[in-house]
Amino acid sequence: MTRYTAPTAPAAEPFMVESRVPVGESRLTTHVIVPAAIALITMILVAVDVMLWQWEPLAGVVGAVGLLVWAWRIVLGDRLLWKSETVSGRDLDGDGVIGRPEHPFVLTNRDESRRKADALAAQVWRESRAAELIRFAAACATSGTSEAAQGVGSKAQRAAYIERRDALFDLGLATWKNPAVPNSAWVLKLPPEQTAEFIENYVK
Repeated sequence: MTRYTAPTAPAAEPFMVESRVPVGESRLTTHVIVPAAIALITMILVAVDVMLWQWEPLAGVVGAVGLLVWAWRIVLGDRLLWKSETVSGRDLDGDGVIGRPEHPFVLTNRDESRRKADALAAQVWRESRAAELIRFAAACATSGTSEAAQGVGSKAQRAAYIERRDALFDLGLATWKNPAVPNSAWVLKLPPEQTAEFIENYVK
């Protein structure tokens, strides 16, 4: 994982870029022995080529070809290995991935992103609550406002019914049929379309 922090204005929050690269399972052969062997063989080839070049040109050419072949293996060999893994369907290098490993992904200013995501989630939740209240008001206008008309049969359903009903009362959209007898029959003051528009404007 690599993080970069760029300077900004004193009052602004530092801008952070975080890069994460998925890795496979850590294995001794894959992550220690193979890289060490590559480094060792490369050093030997370089040393032999340097020593032989001044004595035998042919040997120097052979050594140079060997170096080129080894460089090709280091640079391009993994591509052939990844293709072989894809064809065979087996993880040949033990990195936990069949084929080319996934590209790294970058996280930009993670703290700000989290705040915005939380704010958006809260907004979505509020909008869903408003939509829920609109559906409840529409059902009351169509089927009736009583618990029986709304199919209330359990404690949880009754708690939700009362919460929605009280919200309509708090918004001034509902009233008791007989103000002298509260918690009895009640009605909506406005038609469903105007009720829905009112809720959209005042439920945030």
